Amino acid sequence: RTILSLGDFLQRLHTMKVLQIGGYSASLPYEKVENGMWVEIREAFHLEHILIRESSVTNNLVILRVKGCDHLVNLVPPSTSFQNLTNMVVSRCNNLKIVLTSLIAKTLVRLRYMKIKSCDRITEIVQGDDVVAKDEVITFRELKELKLVDLERLTSFCSGNCAFKFPSLERLVVDDCPDMKIFSEGKLSTPKLHKVERHGEACWAWKDDLNTTIQKLVSLPGMLAGVWSDDSGLQLEATTWFRKLLLPPSEKVIQSGVVARFVEFLTREDNPQLQLEAARALTNIASENTNVVIDGGAVPIFVKLLSSPSDDVREKAVWALGNIARSSPRDRDLVLSEKALIPLLAQLNKHAKPSMLRNATKTLSRFCQGKPEPPFDQVRPALPALAQLVHSNDNDVLRYACEALSCLSDGTNDKIQAVIEADVCPRLVKLLLHPLPFPFGLTPPLWTVRYIVKGDGFLTQCTGIAKEACRTISNITAGNREQIQVVIDAGVIGPLVDLLQNAEFFTKKEAARAISNAISGGTHEQIKYLVRKGCIKPLCDLLLYADPEIVTICLKGLENILKVGEAEMNTGTANRYFNHYARLVEAAEGFKKIEDLKRHDSNGICEKAVKILEIYWSCGVIGRGR
Repeated sequence: RTILSLGDFLQRLHTMKVLQIGGYSASLPYEKVENGMWVEIREAFHLEHILIRESSVTNNLVILRVKGCDHLVNLVPPSTSFQNLTNMVVSRCNNLKIVLTSLIAKTLVRLRYMKIKSCDRITEIVQGDDVVAKDEVITFRELKELKLVDLERLTSFCSGNCAFKFPSLERLVVDDCPDMKIFSEGKLSTPKLHKVERHGEACWAWKDDLNTTIQKLVSLPGMLAGVWSDDSGLQLEATTWFRKLLLPPSEKVIQSGVVARFVEFLTREDNPQLQLEAARALTNIASENTNVVIDGGAVPIFVKLLSSPSDDVREKAVWALGNIARSSPRDRDLVLSEKALIPLLAQLNKHAKPSMLRNATKTLSRFCQGKPEPPFDQVRPALPALAQLVHSNDNDVLRYACEALSCLSDGTNDKIQAVIEADVCPRLVKLLLHPLPFPFGLTPPLWTVRYIVKGDGFLTQCTGIAKEACRTISNITAGNREQIQVVIDAGVIGPLVDLLQNAEFFTKKEAARAISNAISGGTHEQIKYLVRKGCIKPLCDLLLYADPEIVTICLKGLENILKVGEAEMNTGTANRYFNHYARLVEAAEGFKKIEDLKRHDSNGICEKAVKILEIYWSCGVIGRGR
């Protein structure tokens, strides 16, 4: 029997900062530790006691790490003080049963990090049967992180009845501690702790409080047994447990085979509550493991559940199918190939609960999203329902319906024509001014209008729709710069410029108003964007029209573009010797048209033309060089 005591040795080293022992060799200093001592003992296989008797030297310890000491019986004597210890790690000490006595624990007022790992015989961290009274409180005042990992025999943090307070504890990891049934028997306070981690940060659980959570976490074998039992009550309890606590479920849970069992529970028409909990559990699993749910054969069963007599089961099936369809275009097409669309549309009826309408419309939108697009024939039946949904008073329903329509209209002319024939366009135009939370309520209708008014051939024959769309967009661009940016971001400027060139007169007029408003209220960068989209040439062309209003609109827009060119010339951000935008106007034959307007019948137009020429083409020089 070998007993190696470090007490006398440490007592003599009052100035020591770090002691590292590997086997029986020591090297110091190992690393500088300010205001305290760092002791690390590694692979000292025959070490049974670090200290045989109490020593004041432990008050200087800041960091204590003990690893791979298989014969270690205890760390220190039972009344040792660690009043300055901030970091404690104990691992692979397979003969150690207790880490701390309650007296030692009470001295750990500065401990911030504790990790106990892979110690086969440890049954509790703080000894529960020592001298601390039942009503006494142990407070780990500064402990922020506690890790208990791979402790096969650990039953609790403390089996005694004393109370524990962890006012700073924010992270607790409990992993591979199969016998841990409770955290502690006495009163427990963890105000900052809101989850218990296992299998890494991605997998965590929380149920009511710490003790309840620990009880549930270590119940995996029992819950698995419940899932596979023939007792409906146990099946429901276990399925609910998986659904509530494993967010998201770990690979270990998936590999246990519960997915197949949950899919089987989906078919239990005699037990709607079990169907519901199984659907919820599978939805949680699908959040990060969609393929597991698909491979388990859940999709056709979820489709069948859309006809369940239970409202809750139908709604959860809607939710699950939407999550699966969102995962990828391949998964979306799989859901559609299982004929999910028609029974989904059946949920969108006047008797449906608001939550069902929202979830079903959201799922419908996901059926329509993605690149490459879904086969149009498979989603075209949704158009009549969407034509009704865009009249909803629910903001979420409106947003999802508009998103679906924008996806369906993003494509070839036959798709756009189908959307137009569904008679959704007038309502979409009105929705452009709908007071939804900005910009989410505005953007989806703008996307759809962008596709519809883009000026492709026969589609521009829908003059009433195009004109009203442009008029409404002009009201938006008459707003602030943020609203103008939303129109830009929605890609509407390009189609507006196309209409400015190719549409019939009244639509051109409204498009010109929308463009001019954006130029008048926009930033320099926004105006330069409009110029890059080609607005100068059609604005110049419209100066030939007899309608004084459209001429005035175009002159105003051109004047503001020229102002930006002048500002850039004066600040030197562009060519310092000429107004670049004045030259673009000249290239578009705008200079001659503006000169002709000096003789216009309207005094206002005449004066505006003269002013523009004097400022930007003084002495008739193009671009007014310096």
